[in-house]
Amino acid sequence: MGSGKKSRSGTTRQRGGPVNADPRGRFGPAGPLGVQFGGLSAMLKVILGVSSAVTIAVALWLFSVIALVLPSRDPSHIPLWTGIAIGFLAYSGLCLAYLIAGPRQVALRIVFLALSVAAVAFGACCVQQMISAAASGRHFEGYLLLMGLIIAGHGIAALVYSAVPVVTEA
Repeated sequence: MGSGKKSRSGTTRQRGGPVNADPRGRFGPAGPLGVQFGGLSAMLKVILGVSSAVTIAVALWLFSVIALVLPSRDPSHIPLWTGIAIGFLAYSGLCLAYLIAGPRQVALRIVFLALSVAAVAFGACCVQQMISAAASGRHFEGYLLLMGLIIAGHGIAALVYSAVPVVTEA
């Protein structure tokens, strides 16, 4: 590696980059707890990826409703639903970026965790509002209940994924 410098430990360091002392991961091999959760980590990664895909599908469905239904029936709500659809896409993109980059990107992890908590809160609020509406005889919107369940489930999957250690194979 021509442009690298030797660190005190004898490993090669690229300019501005981290020391790559161990190809198995930044901190060496996984400990017993990490190995125990290795399979769970992979499964949660798949669940978070599928949750992101479902949330993207909801956003695309919202865009179709915005384009085809709202102009003739309720044009005043187009900005609201556009913002929600963009928010769903942004959150899904963030989750996919976190899956690719991993937990070592501190700024990404902080935003990921904060928006995951917000997604759970938003989804729970939608679910609570629709259950309350159904119980009191007010206007019930099934799509809001479903969207609330999807975004809350996505947020929960993200929080659980972030809590389980990522294990890299040796």
